[in-house]
Amino acid sequence: MAADVATSAPARGFFHPSGNSRDLVVCGGFAATGAASEIRRADVALVLGAGLNQFTMAFGEAFGELAEVLQVDLETQTTNPRINHFISADNTTVVDAVLLKLRTQNFHAPRQLYLDDNPLTCPGGHFIGGANTYFDLESRDSIVLLGTAFQSIGLGFPTAVGVATAAGQERLTVLVTGNGGDMMALTDADTFLRTECAHHC
Repeated sequence: MAADVATSAPARGFFHPSGNSRDLVVCGGFAATGAASEIRRADVALVLGAGLNQFTMAFGEAFGELAEVLQVDLETQTTNPRINHFISADNTTVVDAVLLKLRTQNFHAPRQLYLDDNPLTCPGGHFIGGANTYFDLESRDSIVLLGTAFQSIGLGFPTAVGVATAAGQERLTVLVTGNGGDMMALTDADTFLRTECAHHC
């Protein structure tokens, strides 16, 4: 699944991640500072067989407030009120079913969605070098740069809405932007996300 992996303290050493997975070692009070920070950043946490007691949960601080926490356990009900979704089942059965479904859907495909003829929007900011240095562009109108001439940030979302509208449904508009610019243009983020032909990275 290429996901970060951590265990409860008694289960340390159970997993040996490889490939794109990272071993964050342990979740909870014994987690290293950097690992704990990464765990709190997770959008989704899949909990397999861990009871999630107060120590594994770091007294409620292990996961971010917006994280969706899914628990799979042989118990008949969730073992912690923080759980958003619960499945009473054998871990091996559930994991095998999930991996089969992901392979069937080719879940790595989004990593390959960017095509050379997709319109690219890139406002100014510290991140600007990545897209302009490494993305292949098919034509001179494949990229729209905003704010670089007068050193301004925060123009990404509103610009991408216009680019996506002009490009149409048949082309995926890609916006490459940074945290600072995003925060300055949150009022336009909703419109951008509702534009079906746009993608944010």
